[in-house]
Amino acid sequence: MAFKPESRGMHPDKIRDLIAKTSQRFGLNSVLKNTIHELSQGQKQKVGLASLMMEPLQVLILDEPTGNLDPESTMDLAQEILRLKEKGVAVLIVDHRLYWLKGVADRVCVMEKGRIVQEGTFDDLSDEVRARYGLRKVDVEDKRYELPPLSDGKETVMKISDLSFAYPRKDKIFNGTDLELRKGITGLFGPNGTGKTTLARILTGLNKPTQGTLEIRGKKVKPQECLRHVAVVLQNADHQLYMRTVFDELLTSLEAAGCRGGKQAAEELMQLFDLTELRDRHPHSLSGGQQQRLVIACAFAKKPDVIILDEPTSGLDGANLHRIAGALRQLSDEGKAVLVITHDLELVDMVCDSAIRLPLQKTNLSSTI
Repeated sequence: MAFKPESRGMHPDKIRDLIAKTSQRFGLNSVLKNTIHELSQGQKQKVGLASLMMEPLQVLILDEPTGNLDPESTMDLAQEILRLKEKGVAVLIVDHRLYWLKGVADRVCVMEKGRIVQEGTFDDLSDEVRARYGLRKVDVEDKRYELPPLSDGKETVMKISDLSFAYPRKDKIFNGTDLELRKGITGLFGPNGTGKTTLARILTGLNKPTQGTLEIRGKKVKPQECLRHVAVVLQNADHQLYMRTVFDELLTSLEAAGCRGGKQAAEELMQLFDLTELRDRHPHSLSGGQQQRLVIACAFAKKPDVIILDEPTSGLDGANLHRIAGALRQLSDEGKAVLVITHDLELVDMVCDSAIRLPLQKTNLSSTI
């Protein structure tokens, strides 16, 4: 946060005062001494936004600024934008999530294939307009706190007992925690930086717990065996793509999963996730939303017992949000356990049956969800 004012020769005392005020507004006081690599994706996004607003602005352009922010931080950002408007700053926001811009955006432009096809006020985003261009809702209900802690009556697919974990020289994130994932779609919720992605990495064996046991359908498994049963889609989709074409990426995933008829199965997955026209494209040439759909398709190819998706709909428009939601419901109907780490209130409303909320409430050093 200090880099920009330092490079402009601002006095150190003024920089410290500016950082103190800005970090307070963005809820960053507790992580000011952390390295960037220790932050969650949402915290990194907050740091980026805070850094932009350290000094007076004339023009501000934000591209998907809410992609990794929790709903509370999203509404805080809306207030920051309103403050900038009062100061006469011109703000351009590119975003698929619309609800938070109600009362914030003065003018709206809808683009399709590189052209502006609709202009007007926020109120002009009627049901008809949004349906025509595959846009998201303008009014979203927050159902995170209405969901039950477990899907009643459904079979337990994955069970974690007495889980403890801490990063080196850090306080414990989990301490004697018990968790269950049952058939259906469970939402994992919590403010930025509460350990949601860490939990996903533990459940897939990417991070080793300091203590605890894991079971898949009643059988104990070692952490290093988890990836045989669990598929994971992490936030940085491009870090999970390795092949030269979209088709090769899917075919490789299918072959690794031991799927017969791989080529036909790859074609079906491309159709399911609207990737057919991108068949011969290099995965790293795709947009963020296209990469996201491809990584999710690769996870589906594995036919896992458990699939964990970390912010699977960030950067997705309304049409592709519905496509991903339908695919998740299909997995649920097949008896899989789906864990969705998300701040996307539309996705929560569409698919989640139950909820895990972080930070966990501890009772005698144990938490059961």
